[in-house]
Amino acid sequence: MSIFKKSEEYGKFIKKHNIESENTTQNIKHSGIAELIIKVILIGIAVYWLCGIWAMFNTREGGGVFIFLFFTSLPIGWIIMILLEYKAKKIAKLDLEIFDKFLTKKIKIFYTIEESNNYLFNEIKHISKRLKDCKNPNQIIIELSFEAFILNAEGLIIVNRLKNSITQGETRKGGKGSIKTSIQEDAEAILIDNIKEKTSKVENSKDLNYWFDLKEKGAITEDEFNKKKEELL
Repeated sequence: MSIFKKSEEYGKFIKKHNIESENTTQNIKHSGIAELIIKVILIGIAVYWLCGIWAMFNTREGGGVFIFLFFTSLPIGWIIMILLEYKAKKIAKLDLEIFDKFLTKKIKIFYTIEESNNYLFNEIKHISKRLKDCKNPNQIIIELSFEAFILNAEGLIIVNRLKNSITQGETRKGGKGSIKTSIQEDAEAILIDNIKEKTSKVENSKDLNYWFDLKEKGAITEDEFNKKKEELL
């Protein structure tokens, strides 16, 4: 997953928000070249297969033509996979640049509920996201932060974050088979605005209703609410 899908979109966003650098320019250029090569290959292989299909129905060696098309297309598919992986690495670097140079300055991130204890704020929206096999260890935070920016939030609180490894496939007799392990990450966050630092016990007590609402919605447990209540009162 990534913030944008195309290198052109990254170029426009980075230029608009004045966060250009030598690294972003190079990564946009390289990912754009990979996209172009993939497009040319796909167009070429489409024409190649159309010609092959025509030959299949207009020659006596139709079955042989199909086999030839299939096996000659395998290396091309392998090349496309390499290019897609190369592009994904460049895009991941662009996501990280946008997060470090822009999003962290626009969005106040609380990585746990406890970090937000000393602040007052208004809740905007609960959001969640699921990603698999990300190039950046914190890609899920990057994308949540970007969504917060798009929705004009001032900050976000990470209320839940879980990472699991998922193994899929089958093993046949003799230990042979196809098994793939992927890393899946889930996260939930609360988008907030009007963030103010608490200055007194009076202000703290006013915030008790917020934590009660969270408990009622299931975002925090009864024990967490009681602990927060003791802190505030």
